[in-house]
Amino acid sequence: MDSIAPQLRFRFRQIGTIAAISAGVLTLAGCATPGESTPEPTELVAPTVSETPDESATPEPSPEPEPSESAEPTDPAEGRSPVTVAITGINVVGNSIKVRSFLPTVIADGTCTVTATNDHGDKLEYSSAALPDAQSTVCPTATIHRAAAGTWHITVTFENDEYYGVSEPKTVEVAQ
Repeated sequence: MDSIAPQLRFRFRQIGTIAAISAGVLTLAGCATPGESTPEPTELVAPTVSETPDESATPEPSPEPEPSESAEPTDPAEGRSPVTVAITGINVVGNSIKVRSFLPTVIADGTCTVTATNDHGDKLEYSSAALPDAQSTVCPTATIHRAAAGTWHITVTFENDEYYGVSEPKTVEVAQ
């Protein structure tokens, strides 16, 4: 019986250790709530003191804004992160302009728009879906047809809900 006693004591110690660990885990599990995160520390702000307005003072009416004759255009990039758009090549074939471009730093879906504007104010555009790949976003080769003879200024714009960017302009000559 003396040879069994050390084995039983060892067993009871194992069971006691397992029970103590289990009770600790269950206790800690009861403190956690699914979906609850640790609260972020908040910044303490000193209260501000404002003067109480004099009730006997008559408020002066504020001047009304003068109506503008034309509405100012809104910034298309507003609220979006800037992105670099690079034109990698331009070929002129007859009266067609082929433009290749990409975004070297952003991998995202979006729209690429190639804009060609000549010195007479004529504007030609070609839009296509951007193609994100493993390291960049590629704008498919755009072909702008029916470009009149003369100087054309080319830009490529990329945009989606999150990013907006316009390439540096490039100039090409179309001869016919």
